[in-house]
Amino acid sequence: MNLANLDKILSEQNKAIFVVFYASWCQPSLMQKESAERLQAENSDIAEFFILDIDSNEELAKSLEVRNIPSTIAYEALPPKTSDNNSDKKAEDSTEREPIMLPGYQLDSMFLDYFKVLRKNLKKQKT
Repeated sequence: MNLANLDKILSEQNKAIFVVFYASWCQPSLMQKESAERLQAENSDIAEFFILDIDSNEELAKSLEVRNIPSTIAYEALPPKTSDNNSDKKAEDSTEREPIMLPGYQLDSMFLDYFKVLRKNLKKQKT
């Protein structure tokens, strides 16, 4: 994956996006990888995970300023797209997301509540 691919995904997806960097030689990051794989399986309807070996994705890691492993970069979910686009600027702004660098290997504990809130908000939007 490269930065252009990630930018394309971010512009096309409304789901929360998580880019997880791990290294095969680092035990804490292997634990992070396992957690991310489980969270991906449990939440694929509301979140997209990209679980990347840092050694194979050095260019992207540098572009995203990853300095430690494990590292997770999160992009919040966007509200569903509507057909009411009164201005091009409004539509453009709705796809911009700031990356959030998450500490260490705390993926499980940090995101279980986030996924609960996200599911609750999605249910409200559907009704």
